[in-house]
Amino acid sequence: MRDTKTFTTPSGKPFVLKTYLTAREVREVQASTLRHVHFSQEMEPKRGGGMEVKPVQTFDSAAALQAKDDAVIRLAVVSYDGSEETILDRILDGTNADYQSVLAEANKLMEDPTMPK
Repeated sequence: MRDTKTFTTPSGKPFVLKTYLTAREVREVQASTLRHVHFSQEMEPKRGGGMEVKPVQTFDSAAALQAKDDAVIRLAVVSYDGSEETILDRILDGTNADYQSVLAEANKLMEDPTMPK
């Protein structure tokens, strides 16, 4: 069993976080953003005639940010307001202040403690 730490949201709801994320969990959070990068190809006219294939990369940054935030909360928060059930949904259905509080603490687990700040 991993160590945990209890925090309190601005509205007074307790939430319990893991004290660290494993490398596998960090990679899962990172991968959640990359799922929103899409590659395709388009045909464009070439100067002098003919056609050429141009690679196109698109990135939905809003969806990627939401996916990353959801993943870090899902992986870091052990319980919210005394329950382990539907943690992310209950946080999202609460106040923005509580959500931001939980997210800020969960995001700290994504930081590499060996890297200088």
